[in-house]
Amino acid sequence: MLANRYKVYSYFLIPTGILFLIFYLRGIKPEFLNIPVFAIASTYIENRTFSMVQTNAMDELGFLFLISGILLLVLTQEKNENFLLNELRLKAFFFAFKFTMVLWLICYFLFYGYIIFPISMLSFLFFILVYYVYFRIICR
Repeated sequence: MLANRYKVYSYFLIPTGILFLIFYLRGIKPEFLNIPVFAIASTYIENRTFSMVQTNAMDELGFLFLISGILLLVLTQEKNENFLLNELRLKAFFFAFKFTMVLWLICYFLFYGYIIFPISMLSFLFFILVYYVYFRIICR
């Protein structure tokens, strides 16, 4: 666990990530974020592997900030850390794991085709959010 003092950074990273993703979804893609990046695989206009591709990094930065902020929020100690909190964290982890897996399995049998890939990616974020919310609820 990280020291409690790092939690404050999550309060900046999470809203910044959400803001970047909202801008990206609304088509706001600043020109200075158009950068060449190394890609193991790229499937935009043409399929390429192990090559340099041009991309706008707005969505990548948005997810980087959002997930980093959420991880800082989840992985930092409480102000008054004690042994019981570790037990509650474990309980929240298993609840989130089971809940997310059941939900993903339901989605797998209700959504067909390529749509399951973004759902699978979002299940990672959903797992972290379920863990955090459940942990906060059982800590009360």
